[in-house]
This record gives sequence, structure tokens and C-alpha cells, in this order.
Amino acid sequence: MVVPLILVALIIIVIIIILGAVHYIQYKKYTPYYEIEQQELDNIDGPTMHRNANPLVISFIEPISLKANVEKYHIYSMLTLFKQTKKVILGDNYYTSAAELLLIRVDTTTNITLINPKYKKYLKYNTPTSDFKEYILPEETSANVSTIDITMREYNILYIPRFWFFNVQTHDEINMYSADSLFSSIFRLWN
Repeated sequence: MVVPLILVALIIIVIIIILGAVHYIQYKKYTPYYEIEQQELDNIDGPTMHRNANPLVISFIEPISLKANVEKYHIYSMLTLFKQTKKVILGDNYYTSAAELLLIRVDTTTNITLINPKYKKYLKYNTPTSDFKEYILPEETSANVSTIDITMREYNILYIPRFWFFNVQTHDEINMYSADSLFSSIFRLWN
């Protein structure tokens, strides 16, 4: 009786290790290219959006809160356990998130500058700011970094993939939604 229980336990442990390894590979993956996508909210495949390696501008959202749009259109994976919606004011530096899903919605026309994770070596780590790691782009290394500016409007949502750096060029509050699965919340401990 004990041997079958041990065998079942070992099989479960192996399955968890395999699932964890597959999720970790997906978690660390990012694209080295600048390719910004745009889709209407009706066409978003929410449960698989966290696998998208490119930033995504979601347009034609409904004039309801960010959280209400996320819930109504199911912009999260079936494995999502931890969801957080908040209003934040960010400084002038660059920020990065290791969350499974990060969505930003602004209330007024705002420019957001994005930097691909492949340029991380040119940024200088500053201090953690709540859920984000904060970085400075020193003037002496800025020539080595390619950036892209996105003009966000009131009825847009920006999906920022894990590890991308972003700078929101406003001192007004912005709406942010982040989500994590069990796996990504564990992986964040190492990033």
C-alpha cells in the first residue's frame, strides 16, 4: 500500500517539475525586436495574452474602469491567482515589472517610452518602487539604446510584456492592472 502512494507522489512531483520548467521557459522569454501590435478589445484573446512577447495597444475599450474592462473581456489567464488594480504616480525614470500581466490605462493623452529588455545592460538599477524595479538611463549609455514612444489616449490600454522597461511621461495618476499566476509569483522572487 505504501509503495503505490510513493509512486503516485513521485509522479505528481515529476509533473509539477515539468510544468514549472515549461512555465519558467515561457516566463523568461522575450522578443529582441521592437514590434508593437494593436488590436481592438473585442479581438483580444485574454487567456493567452500573457504569452505575447510584444507590447500591445488595445483600442476601442469601453468607457468603464480598467478593472471592469479586464473582467468583462477576461484579459487574464485561467491560471491567474493574484490580481491587483491601482492608481499610481510614477517618476521620471524607467520601470520594469516581472508580473505575468501588466496593463496601463491613462486618463489623458500621454506618451509612454518603451525599452526592450535586451538593453538592460545600459540601464542603471536605482531602487525598487513598490511592484516595480526602477532604473535610470544614464546619458553616457543612452546612445546605445533604442526606444519607442507610444502615444496613449483615454480609451486605450497598453499591455507591457514582462521585463520591458517603460517610462510614463506624465505626473498624473495612471491606472495599472497586474496579475500573476502561482508560477509567475514564485519566479518573481528570482527576478
